[in-house]
Amino acid sequence: MITYRAIQLKDGRECILRNGEPEDALDFMKYFTDSHGETEFLTTYPDETEHNEQMVAAHLRGRKDSSHDI
Repeated sequence: MITYRAIQLKDGRECILRNGEPEDALDFMKYFTDSHGETEFLTTYPDETEHNEQMVAAHLRGRKDSSHDI
């Protein structure tokens, strides 16, 4: 399902809510690694993931092609 919506933040800036694209996979991997290293309250640590850039890209592509997932 394709999602694209502009919202205005409380400080007046515009924020675009959109699907993750396959091209976002590397950025997602960095976010995943950073966020999982900052807390002990997630189910895995950064070095315990089996994700790779190609897997994440395929997952994001599948969400975009889905008729019901965002």
